[in-house]
Amino acid sequence: MRVRGNIILQYSVATFIITAAVSVALALTLASQITGYQLRSHIRLFPELIRLMVNQNPQVYDMFRTPSGGPVSPGTESILRSLFGLETIFRVKVWSTDGTIVWSDSPEEIGQKFPSDPPLVEALTGKAAYELGESEKEENVSEKDKGSLLQVYTPVLQNGRAVGVIELYEANRDLFAQIARNTLFVEGLVAAAGMLLYLALFAIFFRAYQTQRRTNEERNRVMGVFGQHVSPEVVNKLLSQNIDQGGEMRNVCLLFLDIRNFTAFTEKSHPTEVVDYLNSLFEFMVDCVNRNQGIVNKFLGDGFMAVFGAPLPDEKNCHHALKASIEILNELAKFNAGRNGEATRVGIGLHAGLAVTGTIGSAQRREYTIVGDTVNVAKRIEEMNKPLGSRLLLSEEVWNALGAKPKVSKRVGRVRVKGHEAPILLYKVA
Repeated sequence: MRVRGNIILQYSVATFIITAAVSVALALTLASQITGYQLRSHIRLFPELIRLMVNQNPQVYDMFRTPSGGPVSPGTESILRSLFGLETIFRVKVWSTDGTIVWSDSPEEIGQKFPSDPPLVEALTGKAAYELGESEKEENVSEKDKGSLLQVYTPVLQNGRAVGVIELYEANRDLFAQIARNTLFVEGLVAAAGMLLYLALFAIFFRAYQTQRRTNEERNRVMGVFGQHVSPEVVNKLLSQNIDQGGEMRNVCLLFLDIRNFTAFTEKSHPTEVVDYLNSLFEFMVDCVNRNQGIVNKFLGDGFMAVFGAPLPDEKNCHHALKASIEILNELAKFNAGRNGEATRVGIGLHAGLAVTGTIGSAQRREYTIVGDTVNVAKRIEEMNKPLGSRLLLSEEVWNALGAKPKVSKRVGRVRVKGHEAPILLYKVA
């Protein structure tokens, strides 16, 4: 539970940070776009105003003919000062095309030159431009408008070409308040959308996590029932097919394997050496079983029982059991070739038939098992390898179920096995 909580907490924090960062970036971008749009919409009024003023008073053009900043005519001076009649305008400057201030309400500025002023350069292309600033220290600004400043650069056009620029300083708190309200609304909208996105992502993750957790629990349960040595492929098939683990009768092929002279080996070997030896053998033997659609159902100390055809049905269970057995013997030969000392020998018995399969045990521990006469006979067939001097014996049932018979095989004949009344026909493959 603590691990799950940590994963969800880590995801929540990471997702919140990412969502918040994206939301902030989006909100700032949209706010900037809205501010720019509203300001551009606002300053469109000024070119029209200047155009009307110049059309009615053409003498305004005269001041651009004295780019050194010489005096303008009294009529032009009057026209420019009339701009202060607009409620929000508190300063006016006039620029020539070379960046010289040719008129200003502050006479000391006349003649100063700023040819690289970006808004001025833009306005000289024929489009109104603006620049934001602060008006706290401006004496001409009313108290209600202090704090907001918009410098509007309005081109003066003659024959469609800018011959100069009139710069208007505007303090308009209502405009900026409206922009602030719109910006706040957009930022709130983005924040709400970001939170909804975060919650949606969290819900998706949490649902996926719950699904994965249930899958893992089911996988662990299957692994607990069928053993840790079951191949991942078999586990996936069991999960996908939802195999019934209750008791049922199945047609299976059983493989019993026993390591010869193991008792004598344990008596003269250190326990660690014994365990390492068994692990080395079982590692490739279990792989051979898994590769051929079987599962090792039980380890029997110095051997194991494997089943083919349960819990997953397999029409070719006898074929796969024989193939796994031959692969085990081939791998064992390689194992012996790489070791010093006495070679390891095994006995394998295969038998097919009906058996009861199902999950048995207590609430604390349950395992999948196979019981019945088929199991007992398979075990007895494996034990017959010793008196017959063989390594791999098949019952008649297995032999008959094979499509292609093994090339190297011998009919042993019918033999009696312990616990079974009727003789059993056996075939020796190795």
